[in-house]
Amino acid sequence: MLRSALAVVVVAAVAVLVPGTPALAAVPASIPYPNSNGIASVWDPVDTNGDGTDDMGQADMVTAQIHKPGSFTPTVRVRVWFPAGYSSTGAGHRVLYLLHGGNGQFSDWSDPSGGNLAARIQNLGFDGLIVQPEGGRAGWYQDWAGNTNGGFRPGWETFHIQQLIPWIDQNFNTDASRAGRMVAGLSMGGYGALKYAVRHPDLFSTVASFSGGTTIHGETAMNTIDQSLYVLGASIQGEGYPGDVLGQTWWDHQLPATWKEERLPLVFGPTSGWNAYDPQARAAEYDDFANHLFLYAGTGEPDILTFNNDFHAKLKDPDGPTGPLGTIPHRYCRGTGGHDWTSWSTSFEHFLSTLVSSSTPTCPAGWTNVT
Repeated sequence: MLRSALAVVVVAAVAVLVPGTPALAAVPASIPYPNSNGIASVWDPVDTNGDGTDDMGQADMVTAQIHKPGSFTPTVRVRVWFPAGYSSTGAGHRVLYLLHGGNGQFSDWSDPSGGNLAARIQNLGFDGLIVQPEGGRAGWYQDWAGNTNGGFRPGWETFHIQQLIPWIDQNFNTDASRAGRMVAGLSMGGYGALKYAVRHPDLFSTVASFSGGTTIHGETAMNTIDQSLYVLGASIQGEGYPGDVLGQTWWDHQLPATWKEERLPLVFGPTSGWNAYDPQARAAEYDDFANHLFLYAGTGEPDILTFNNDFHAKLKDPDGPTGPLGTIPHRYCRGTGGHDWTSWSTSFEHFLSTLVSSSTPTCPAGWTNVT
């Protein structure tokens, strides 16, 4: 793959066609505005599955939204998958923002041991970009309200919404309209996708959650969030802080609290304002995503199943029996699997297929369409 010496020109690598195999993605060798929108970055094509061929692009970023004041700004990484027909000219390509789960990182969706995205997607015919951003091991896609012991106060929502989205639109040929932008994620990232969609309906037209949380209220949800925050704090995997969960700087990344009732408000703010970040509490507002809202959950993940059952019920009756809105059209597919890549990959492939073809079955094979 030849790379241009002109760093300001986006050059697509020539896809090598092998009879009987899909074309490889055309990965830009450089980008025109690596340092823009509050982000400073280094861009490189990368080989995500070790077969010797660059199949995605990766940006290593620094931003003041994710830093320890006065001492340390970690590298925040983002991977981008490009369709084989990607072109830097002509009609813009739609973009799917794909969020990772708890105790995870930006590369989860593309790693062969995880989502194995490059191999999984090549036969699905999706013609858009897929952006896979870092979201912190327990960042909860939130601008944290308080500081950790070491002064970390990540602003994940601001980074993703106000910096990364315009950075992507500025550096690549995208359809920057609401219709051209989608968001999806698994587990913690499923919650993040639902939250970003309802908080920014002007930016996203379609949302999908794979085994995602649908609320931050209640003992079960609060305990899950609290456990992740206590163990992982504000850390980013691979950045050495802590690197290992019990690394030398573990204490710096913990929130100064003893109980969940103290710890969670340092992330989400006072409980009186939690409805702003709670999909179930804002169920009526998903009317903006009628017929473009997808939920997937399995019977092998009891808590997640309950969260999604409850959200489904609220979407069916968001204003109560006498309310004016009525059922918000959405898709809820329930399988028999658990909280694992087998279920997430099946859900993801089905969701992406629905974006490509109207003839896609209502739910994956063997799954139930919950009505």
